[in-house]
Amino acid sequence: MEIRDQFQNVHLIAFGGISFIYQVGPGIAVKVPHTDDFARQQFCNELEIYKTFSRQASCAFIVQCFYYTDDGIFLEHMRDGSLADRIQANHTFDRKIWVVTHVDRLEPLHLQLAWMNDVTQAIAFLESLNLAHGDLRPENILLDSNRIKVTDFDNAASFGTPFTVCQEPWGRELRESEPEYDVPGCAAGLLGPRTEQFALGSIYYYINYGMEVYGDKRLTDAPHDRGPALRDLLQAMQFPVLDCDPMVDELIRKCWHNQFPTIASLAVATKALLNKRCSGEESKAVKEEVNVTLATDRCESNAGNLTGNGASKEALSRELEEHGLFGFLRSKNPC
Repeated sequence: MEIRDQFQNVHLIAFGGISFIYQVGPGIAVKVPHTDDFARQQFCNELEIYKTFSRQASCAFIVQCFYYTDDGIFLEHMRDGSLADRIQANHTFDRKIWVVTHVDRLEPLHLQLAWMNDVTQAIAFLESLNLAHGDLRPENILLDSNRIKVTDFDNAASFGTPFTVCQEPWGRELRESEPEYDVPGCAAGLLGPRTEQFALGSIYYYINYGMEVYGDKRLTDAPHDRGPALRDLLQAMQFPVLDCDPMVDELIRKCWHNQFPTIASLAVATKALLNKRCSGEESKAVKEEVNVTLATDRCESNAGNLTGNGASKEALSRELEEHGLFGFLRSKNPC
């Protein structure tokens, strides 16, 4: 089949405020920015992050990039949506009062622990490059079957950069008494282990409690405007009661209170918890269901020298670009 003939199978799988995501081949998606200045700026930032990744040993817990150009980024297609999609499917949400009224099911404990560990290993990898994700939330964590990987690096930045994308409960504004409170134009301070572990703590809560922080509480009479009330609670360091698994709860509590000096030290803790809880038959289940091993910090070799299936996907991505894929996509979505 001619490459051009394959365009008839190209289809939109997701879109947001700054980009469209298309499936363009088996296991391949491409991220294409909108044409407005802000979207292009965010895309260029993400492109620089992937260029940084390409010079490192790749991390198994970050969505793989096969090829990139100034027009689009070819990525591993994660087939099963986001962590937000998965968790929201497991609870009942009343849109009239904007509250989770019932958690219908929780994922198995070994899967919860594997997810906690995997996302933490991804953020520890970023930390090793002096980078923070800067917008870590369930929508930016994708699933393929039961495997999760982190994506969307358009807000990633070096440690010490102002934290401008502070979205509760994944971020927290500071109190006047706290260091970094007086960072100009940024109530959440500077990106670093503090901001990243706070987001991770709230993601751990989301995974293990089946809803967002205070997701089962009506915080205001205006149900669609709970943000300010949630902001005030978190700023005052008032958190929900933790009464789930004691060891998981302790990790959540420590993350919210900035007790890990580095994300690497947090990654050691999540790996140890996974190892401890998932021994014997449960360990076997983790390997079969999640496709991870207990040595979850193993990284695949050089992303710039892809082998096997990755190399073929890089070649196909190049061919699609050469045969006019981006012109075709711009004709479909010119905005």
